[in-house]
Amino acid sequence: MTDTTSAMDPHRFRPGRDFFVELGFYALCLLCAGFLRAYDPYLMALLFTLIVLKELYWRTPGDGWFIAGGALFGVGLDLLFVWRGLHSYVHVGAAGVPLWSFAFWSVSVMLLRRIVTYVDFLSAPDEQTRLFAGKAGELVIFAVLSAVLWFWRPGEVMSAACILAALLVRLAAVRESGDTVVFLLVALGSAMTASFFVARHVLAFPHSEYAAVPLWLPLFWGYFALLARRAIRPLEHRLNPVVPFAYM
Repeated sequence: MTDTTSAMDPHRFRPGRDFFVELGFYALCLLCAGFLRAYDPYLMALLFTLIVLKELYWRTPGDGWFIAGGALFGVGLDLLFVWRGLHSYVHVGAAGVPLWSFAFWSVSVMLLRRIVTYVDFLSAPDEQTRLFAGKAGELVIFAVLSAVLWFWRPGEVMSAACILAALLVRLAAVRESGDTVVFLLVALGSAMTASFFVARHVLAFPHSEYAAVPLWLPLFWGYFALLARRAIRPLEHRLNPVVPFAYM
C-alpha cells in the first residue's frame, strides 16, 4: 500500500516513536504521582500541565478523545474498586479517589493506545477477531470477571484462578498475532505500577494475602488489554486519518 503522507507531516503514522515517547511520559507521570501524592490539587494541575505540554509538541489525531475518555472511564473503574474495597488510596479526595487520578488515567489509556497500535503494526492482526461476535464475547467475559471481583470477591487465589481460566479459554477459542505481547506488557506494567504505588504509600490492597499486590491484578488488567485492543482498533482508524487502512 502506497504511503501518501508527506515525510514532513507531523501527524504521519509512526507507532514505534509514539509508543516510546508515551512510555517515557508515563514513567515521568508515575514518578510525579509517587513522590507528590500528598499534594493532590497541585499534583493534578502538574499532570494536566504536562499532558498539555506533551500534546503541544507531540500530538496525533484523536488524542483529545482518548485523554478525556480515559479520565472518565478510568476514574469510574477506580471508584468501583474503592467502593468494593479491592483497593484504597492513602491520600483521597471527597469521592474516595484523588483528583490527580483523572490525569493519571488519561496518561495510562494513552499508553495502552500506543501499545495496541504498535503491536498491531508489527504483528498484522488476523481478520477473524474483527468480527462483532468476537468483540461481544470479549465484553461479556470481562463483565462476568468484573462482577466476580466486585461482588462475589472469592479470595485472592480463586479470583486469579477464575481470570486465568477465562483467559485460557479465550486464547484457545479466539487468538490473533500479538495478543500474548499485549497481555504481557500490560500485565507486567500494571503489576510494576501497583507495586511502586504501594511502596510509595499511594495505594493499599487490604485483601492481598501473599504480596503487596494481589495475584489477580496483573491478570485482570492483562485481560482488559485484550478487550481494549478490539475497541481501540476501530477508534484509531476513525480518529487518526493517517493510519494505513491495511493496518485495520
